[in-house]
Amino acid sequence: GVVVDHGASRATIRLPFAKSETMELSALRAAGAHNTTNAGVAALLVRALDADAFPIEALEAGVGVLEPPPHRMQRVDLSAGAGGDVESSIEWIDDSKATNVESARAGLAGYARGGKAVVLLGGQAKGGMDGPRGIGFGVLADALANHAGYIAFGASGKDIAEELSAAGAAPPLAVAATMRDAVAAAKKNVEEGGAVVLSPGCASFDEFDNFEHRGRVFAALARGERVYLRKKV
Repeated sequence: GVVVDHGASRATIRLPFAKSETMELSALRAAGAHNTTNAGVAALLVRALDADAFPIEALEAGVGVLEPPPHRMQRVDLSAGAGGDVESSIEWIDDSKATNVESARAGLAGYARGGKAVVLLGGQAKGGMDGPRGIGFGVLADALANHAGYIAFGASGKDIAEELSAAGAAPPLAVAATMRDAVAAAKKNVEEGGAVVLSPGCASFDEFDNFEHRGRVFAALARGERVYLRKKV
């Protein structure tokens, strides 16, 4: 099979009756340990199909051109704004596709930035506060313990903070009415060399047309661009 060393960003591939091979995965642009694992497993499958046609060197070269789908643990391109390059040691991660708690949990568990990530959680929660599990955010307490803190925002921001507090999580860095306010608070709280991760765990319809719209606005705010929110009706 394949053994993925997430710390070293490499995979060791072991096929029957063949010598073990190690390939570098450090050029992978997709953030998160789960994406590193996906790349290692994909390499194993390709090698198993035809090892002669796909040498390990060719697979290593291909790793650097792989791109995550938009809004799925995607690194924000800070140079893409109209204002030119934005100099920053802060990494901005757009995981707006995480529209439920389970998706947010997977993304946060697989992402590490030296414990310096500020996480943005919020929007329109898909659960109801009347149920026995509330809106379900308490399960994120363990994953958040590995990060610098979180900011709750949007229509369900206050409920998210209350559930996480009840589950033993640290108090939020801020509770913000909108994502614009959440990003502003993140910029004040994130450390040099850290990260801001949008993995909201909620639907986007309190402020945005859809999760794509939310992700685009997040990226624009990260770059310091002026954003006018005009949700379609």
